[in-house]
Amino acid sequence: EKNISAESIWLQPNGEQLQKIADLMAAGKVKSIIGEVFPFSRQGIYDAHALSETHHAVGKIVVQMAE
Repeated sequence: EKNISAESIWLQPNGEQLQKIADLMAAGKVKSIIGEVFPFSRQGIYDAHALSETHHAVGKIVVQMAE
């Protein structure tokens, strides 16, 4: 109906690929869906990992290092 397609890929750590993704995101051509944001603390890491282990997280799980 809206002619939308999506796909998922896994990348190996590679600076060139990560820069290309960053450029696409900065240009607004690709966006990441953030599901939950946790603080960088013992409890925040615990909660982020617990959510990840459920395999029911919608969007990316973010651990925020600083404001």
